[in-house]
Amino acid sequence: MKLASAIAKQNIVSKQSASSTAITASEEDSSFVVKVDDIRYYFNKATGCLSKVINSQSPVSLSDGPVVAGVRHTLKELKHYTKDAQYIVEPVYEGEGIFLVKWIFAAGQPVKLEYSYAQKGATDFMGISFNYPEEKITGMKWMGRGPYRVWKNRLKGQQFGVWQKQYNNVITGESWQYPEFKGYHAELYWAVIETKETSFKIYNETDGVFLQMLNPLKPVGASNDNTSPPFPEGNIGLMNAIPPIGTKFQAADKLGPQSQKNMQLNYAPISGTLWFDFRPEVKGY
Repeated sequence: MKLASAIAKQNIVSKQSASSTAITASEEDSSFVVKVDDIRYYFNKATGCLSKVINSQSPVSLSDGPVVAGVRHTLKELKHYTKDAQYIVEPVYEGEGIFLVKWIFAAGQPVKLEYSYAQKGATDFMGISFNYPEEKITGMKWMGRGPYRVWKNRLKGQQFGVWQKQYNNVITGESWQYPEFKGYHAELYWAVIETKETSFKIYNETDGVFLQMLNPLKPVGASNDNTSPPFPEGNIGLMNAIPPIGTKFQAADKLGPQSQKNMQLNYAPISGTLWFDFRPEVKGY
């Protein structure tokens, strides 16, 4: 099986065009805007986060990211500059632990996101997250392990392949429309987020990443949170570590070594590379 980086590079190269459109940058009210290939990327000047994307057909409401899941950082400076034939947007953050972000724009390509973070102490999850309006999501298609979601202590049984499922709001045990749509999905290579706007595609170059797709609801009849593990504030995440799940009568931390919180050994930075394809033709994948 190929590495995630090999699959990403193979697909990105095949989708490139001969476009030589100039990259422009400007400011609009509270946003810093980069335009390339008739797509406009809006960055919040107060947070450094992506706030929306507009292509030739519609807006794409991906926002509030990337942020380190469960960790607060403050924007110190929003750097942006030209390097060779590329345009770089590089928010500089301060706060707990390392958080480095670099958006790389080049004509004819999806936008590239390079990130790195370090996290101290035991934590439920580790990764980066964004927000997207749940009511606009209609489904997803992805390459990875599926079709069911996973938990840290429930990883076995999923098969590697290309999967697709429609949005549902199933609560395990309270309705029977399986597989559940919401949750963590293992070994992501790429995903098409299907929406009522323009669908968009995410390529992942880092092995072992989980896709967080929205946040499941807690069962109405549950008297505890044992089967409702925590999720980041964002609802679309690229996670390096995810929480375990408990049982009706036992909390997860009572179920053995695989059910403990996550710890980043030696606080060594975790790095990742993603590509976001917001071109309208993504709908045809």
